[in-house]
Amino acid sequence: MVRILLVALLLPALSTRAEPPLPTRPLTAEEQAAITHNVELVQKQMEPLSHLSFNFTDASIKWLDGFIERNRSHESASRLQQVLASYLGETIRVQFNCSWVGSEESIALSCPGNLMLFPFTKVAKQFSSGHDDSIYAFYQSVPTLTAQTSSTPR
Repeated sequence: MVRILLVALLLPALSTRAEPPLPTRPLTAEEQAAITHNVELVQKQMEPLSHLSFNFTDASIKWLDGFIERNRSHESASRLQQVLASYLGETIRVQFNCSWVGSEESIALSCPGNLMLFPFTKVAKQFSSGHDDSIYAFYQSVPTLTAQTSSTPR
C-alpha cells in the first residue's frame, strides 16, 4: 500500500516501490457519530452564511477554503478544525468512493489505489500555514492521486 501525505498541491511523482500497508481499523460507532454530527453542523451553519448548498459539492469546499483563510487567527480554531475536517472528509468520501478508517495517526480516508488521506491533518495545516496548504487544492488533487496510485506497480 502506498501511503501519501499531501504537502504541496500535487506530488510530482509517487514512489514506485511497494510500502507496507498502514494498519487501519473500522471507525467506532462513536467516531462515526461524531463525523456525522460535525457534517450536519457544517451544513446547518454554513449554508446560510455562504448561500451555497453544502451537499458535498466542489463549491462548498472552495468556500470553506476561503472561510479558513478568513478565520485562521481565531482562538477557538481547534474545535472548528475538527468540524470542518469532518465535512471535507465526508465530501471526499462521497465524491471519490473512499471509506472512513481509523489509523495509528488519526481518522483517515482509504481511497481507491490504496491512497490514504488525512483530512483532519490537512485542515489543521491550512489553519497553521495558510493557503499554501489549501484544502481546496487537496480536494482537487484526489482524482489525480487515486489514478497515479492505482497505476503504480505493487
